[in-house]
Amino acid sequence: SCLPELVVAKSRVAPTTAIPAGSTTTYTITVTNNGGGAEGVRIQDQLPTGFTFVSATLSYSTNPSVVTSINNIGTPIVPAFGSYSIPGQTSATIQLTVNIPATTTPGTYNNAAQVSYLDPTRTSANPTRLVTPASFAASGTNTAYEVGGATVGGTNYNPALPNENVVVVAPNISIVKTVPQTCMVVGTSVDYTITVTNQSANAISGITVNDVIPTGLTVTGTSNSATWVRSNTGNNNTFVYTGSLAAGATSSFNITVQAASIPASGNWSNTATVTGGGSSTVLLYAAPNPAATASASPSNACSDGTFYVNGNTPAFGTGRWEFVTAPPAGVVITNPTQTNTAVTGVPSGSSVQVRWVITNGTCVSNSTAVTLTNNTVLPIAVMSVEGGASPTVCGNATLPNLAINFTGIGTKTFRYTNPAGLVVEIVTTNNPYIITGIVEGVYSLNYVNNGTCIGTASGTVVIARSAATVAGTIATAQSICYNTSPATLTLS
Repeated sequence: SCLPELVVAKSRVAPTTAIPAGSTTTYTITVTNNGGGAEGVRIQDQLPTGFTFVSATLSYSTNPSVVTSINNIGTPIVPAFGSYSIPGQTSATIQLTVNIPATTTPGTYNNAAQVSYLDPTRTSANPTRLVTPASFAASGTNTAYEVGGATVGGTNYNPALPNENVVVVAPNISIVKTVPQTCMVVGTSVDYTITVTNQSANAISGITVNDVIPTGLTVTGTSNSATWVRSNTGNNNTFVYTGSLAAGATSSFNITVQAASIPASGNWSNTATVTGGGSSTVLLYAAPNPAATASASPSNACSDGTFYVNGNTPAFGTGRWEFVTAPPAGVVITNPTQTNTAVTGVPSGSSVQVRWVITNGTCVSNSTAVTLTNNTVLPIAVMSVEGGASPTVCGNATLPNLAINFTGIGTKTFRYTNPAGLVVEIVTTNNPYIITGIVEGVYSLNYVNNGTCIGTASGTVVIARSAATVAGTIATAQSICYNTSPATLTLS
């Protein structure tokens, strides 16, 4: 079939092995296309209650060794990814890492995964219409093609399957890793705070935390070293609690790191683990560096208010053009997510401001605002009867001339249609320009430009001649009786 047929599979390593609350786990979501190519593919996962997004990567069956970090375009509890293209007979695989809070109630958790894509039969009335396989589709989604109404083939993931079950048990020890901010600039520092809590009923000694600091971050210091003793081999750091942690008690320490270099993914993922298998992951994002320039449209297009803007290609993250403030009606950014695009419809005499915004996780960086001003002064031409005379004359009186009045300076080219239906073009510097040799009929002005921009031309004049009028007199007043003739009327 030429139509896509997407099948969603979801799994987890060792789904029957219990995981202590307070840990992270990773789902593998694979979307296989057994039909024609699919465009605008989006994958969404409704996580179990309390679970939250940490990070995700994407790879394709056509080049599985290339694994790319991807952004969550959904929410922490309903992560979504896209849009992607999946050719026929290929697949895309997402590795989705999520946090299981320490407060999660023990039990078995499962959930659905949905795929949608641009309807290949969509019409211009619904250019962004998405469809999803009818099998295990979420309510309110489109499960039939717009044209033809055929049911969408393939299948979403069946949450009743055990492949991705998460068996959660109460942890003996939980660990939480936090940072005050998750957006970093190279050369700046941030403190990781690691908090360990004894969730058991008894005091525990010999608690060990292992933390592998990602490449690009350098440890510059730690705190609470009297309680937590640090040793390290390269980036692998081990912290051992020196005392006995009472039941229900917590203990914290800080690790200060400095951003030395940015990985290709644009983020640093860091997971700390504690005795008993609990883990906590923090994602730091590198602040992008947006830059933007703009150029006006060519002079021969000056009247349409078109400008071309150029943004730098993000080394990581995603870019988008935005208006700084609300623009006048009709002003549009043609392709907001394209680095080089057009801003159209800026009215004559108006300005708008745009900026190139690059988002990388929690980091949002704006370029300097670019001001686009349409300085075009469009010519205006109006046709009327010269001197405001009447377009209709009596008898053999001379027909009036026509005047073309202009707004703006410089040479004007205008065109009008005469009573014979011929279009006459005149180039002039006169203002007004007088049209002579007028004949009866309809004259219409329909075009004007000033050598650069086409302006507004208006005015239709109907030239007409009425018959001559006559007058007459009667010598004296008279009374006309029935069946008698009046006196002769003398015309003059």
